[in-house]
Amino acid sequence: MIKTEIIDKSQELTKDSKQELEHFAQSVVEIIGRQDYGLKRFESICFFIEVVESGKNELNIECETELSHEEKIGFSLMCSRIQFLIEKTKGDFKNNLDFYITTNEKDAEKVRKVLNGEAKIQSITQNNKNGKNIEPLLLEAKNPRFKMEQIELDKKAEKALKEAIILIQKRGIIYDDWGFREIDEIPKTIINFYGKPGTGKTMSAHIIASELGKKIISANYSDIESKYVGDAPKNLVKAFDLAEKQDAILFFDEADSFLSKRITNVAQSADQAANSLRSELLKLLEERPIIVIFATNLQENYDKAFHSRILRSIEFKLPKKNLRKRIILRLIPKKLYEKGMVEFDDEQLNALSSLTKGYGGREIKNAVLRALNMAVMDEVLPSFEIFKEAFKKAKKDFDKNHKEVKRKDTLGKKIGKNLKSKNYKKVRRK
Repeated sequence: MIKTEIIDKSQELTKDSKQELEHFAQSVVEIIGRQDYGLKRFESICFFIEVVESGKNELNIECETELSHEEKIGFSLMCSRIQFLIEKTKGDFKNNLDFYITTNEKDAEKVRKVLNGEAKIQSITQNNKNGKNIEPLLLEAKNPRFKMEQIELDKKAEKALKEAIILIQKRGIIYDDWGFREIDEIPKTIINFYGKPGTGKTMSAHIIASELGKKIISANYSDIESKYVGDAPKNLVKAFDLAEKQDAILFFDEADSFLSKRITNVAQSADQAANSLRSELLKLLEERPIIVIFATNLQENYDKAFHSRILRSIEFKLPKKNLRKRIILRLIPKKLYEKGMVEFDDEQLNALSSLTKGYGGREIKNAVLRALNMAVMDEVLPSFEIFKEAFKKAKKDFDKNHKEVKRKDTLGKKIGKNLKSKNYKKVRRK
């Protein structure tokens, strides 16, 4: 049973204000009534709205009941959603308010007495019951670092990137001028980048933000994950809150950490937490009208539920020889030519490009920087000979590292295949 009560301590609540609060309370009931919290044992949840001169529009939790690990996660999700609704609608409130939520009739009666001036209360919440501190979410909306003219992509990826930008720019025509908002109230603008590391996915996210004149919030799993139970979904909500407030693009790097397949046989509390995080992300993608960009090296790990929500999915491939030549040219600072460095001819660029086979843009940038470091150590301007030597050394390190990665990857696939087919032997210790 879910109940709401409005307690007017100001005695100034107008009829219209009361109707607004009743409408708000009904929205809260819908949030509490969702079935994904795992709080079935709580037969009575009560939500109080206190109209008071010193109200701060904050949610207070009165819950002395000891919650299980799974219940803490569900409770945190519910409270995050209610707090977001408060933040979203507080501008509509003409009075100062405080909000309280309880999970049983005993706590509800205690809060009721306090709000009616019949008792004093010392709040005991699941958030501070054990003296824990709330971890701050260290995310910030920043200006994009890259523009379209700074990137070199293959023709297919470049065309797809430009089309994605145009689609976002024109979504107002589709949803408002053409009336698609009647079909789908909230525009879904989710872009997915996938491909090898260092192929331009992060740069492209910044380029989209730059082309749209928006700031960008970069987040990965470590930014959202928390050592406190239930805080990861809350942090995810805060990230979406920040993006919506700042009208910024929300960029998730290493997105497979968020979008991986749902764990069906939940064996540990960490599995439950991961599933809750994915569920919350799915809901936020449905409910929030913000631009979200995912980037991953492992798209095959995505849960199928996310694929249907993606507006555009763009593959970033390792650059071929001619594209590598263009990348090398772009990464050589123009100031070097002004200082007297001789430009490379086509034959020399071909030689350098051949030495970067299998490289992404990031590895090429590191090879160029290596050449500049070698030149500055010798106190000379960079030359083709220095570049060639630096690229050869970089290639040697690259091949060595990738040989080990490839060996481990092959071994891992072989073990996985054998385990799946039960093609393994027991090894007895001698």
